[in-house]
Amino acid sequence: MTSKPVGKYKKLLEKDNKVDDKYVVIDKKWFEIWKRCVGIETGLCGLSNLGNTCFMNSALQCLSNVPPLTAYFLGQYEDHINRDNP
Repeated sequence: MTSKPVGKYKKLLEKDNKVDDKYVVIDKKWFEIWKRCVGIETGLCGLSNLGNTCFMNSALQCLSNVPPLTAYFLGQYEDHINRDNP
């Protein structure tokens, strides 16, 4: 017996779907298959959701997509560290 995707999972695996289609996928196995088929990567920056971090996580992801701010925190911030502060 083979298992085939049904319902919303079958729709997720169709090649003509656009990336902006919105679906809720709960089954992790099908989500991984869907990501490979559609070519979507998960976020490169963020926190594991601890139940109370979703707003902080969304703010962090927004800020990480501002190139000058990202560049600053990847190395330029060291010029602004106050090393004489007791």
